[in-house]
Amino acid sequence: NAPTISQTAALKCWDEDTIAELEGHCMKYKTSRGIILEELASIPEIEAENIAPADGGFYVYVDLGDNNVAPDLGSVAMCKALLEEESV
Repeated sequence: NAPTISQTAALKCWDEDTIAELEGHCMKYKTSRGIILEELASIPEIEAENIAPADGGFYVYVDLGDNNVAPDLGSVAMCKALLEEESV
């Protein structure tokens, strides 16, 4: 029966070892997110209100504003350059 496999897998999600594994991953994300937000907060050119709250996951959104994007580069090209040149 096809649903049996899915139901068995779903039940595994509630095992203590599975929950512990998930909580470990969540803690790693929380730690990494904290480091990223601290570093962003230390950049004086980026105003705190331009950093969106990062309450979950691993995404951080920042409005760089017109003054923080290299002229004629645009934010997408700037992010690509940061990835390639600075490994961020």
